[in-house]
Amino acid sequence: AENVILVGISAADPITGFAIAGDYVLIFKDHSTYMLTQDKNGKPILTPISDSIGCVSDRASIGFEGRIYFVSKEGLYAFDGSKIVPISKEIGELIKGVPKSELRNSLAWVDPKNRRVNFSLTTGPRSLNNEVWTIHVDNGAMSRSDLAINSSVRYKDMTIVGYDSDPTTNESGWHNIGVWNESTLVFDPYPP
Repeated sequence: AENVILVGISAADPITGFAIAGDYVLIFKDHSTYMLTQDKNGKPILTPISDSIGCVSDRASIGFEGRIYFVSKEGLYAFDGSKIVPISKEIGELIKGVPKSELRNSLAWVDPKNRRVNFSLTTGPRSLNNEVWTIHVDNGAMSRSDLAINSSVRYKDMTIVGYDSDPTTNESGWHNIGVWNESTLVFDPYPP
């Protein structure tokens, strides 16, 4: 059929998500990445980007300022439109310590005002995310916070997050919603 694109041939490498930035879409699989663009006539073009780096889930990637940031089983990466690069070797080593079965719960969102990309992940054997790793886009620095963010959505000029009020619990799901206060990294009650 003309409306179907075959993305790789391995059934053992399922599609795990999509992300958009600029005029391209990345298609992620467990262990590979493809870029979808189109020619001047609107015909889709599928380009293999990596046969060894994929993304853990559809919630673990986010586009910001023409790049796509994502969580892979091998580390945190950014795609700039031409190549995948690791955020840092140190972060890659930290990711390797996260239980692979829990990486699928990872979540990404942006703080456009302060030019930060945030990742919520599980850093131990539990079902809830318990840390937020923030990449400061201006200087490449990373900070870590003990926060249990399990869901997020951008709405107007704010990010609404679902969070566990006690990140030490081992329960699944989230119990509260709040506004991610992008200047102080604290929660404001929602609605504001």
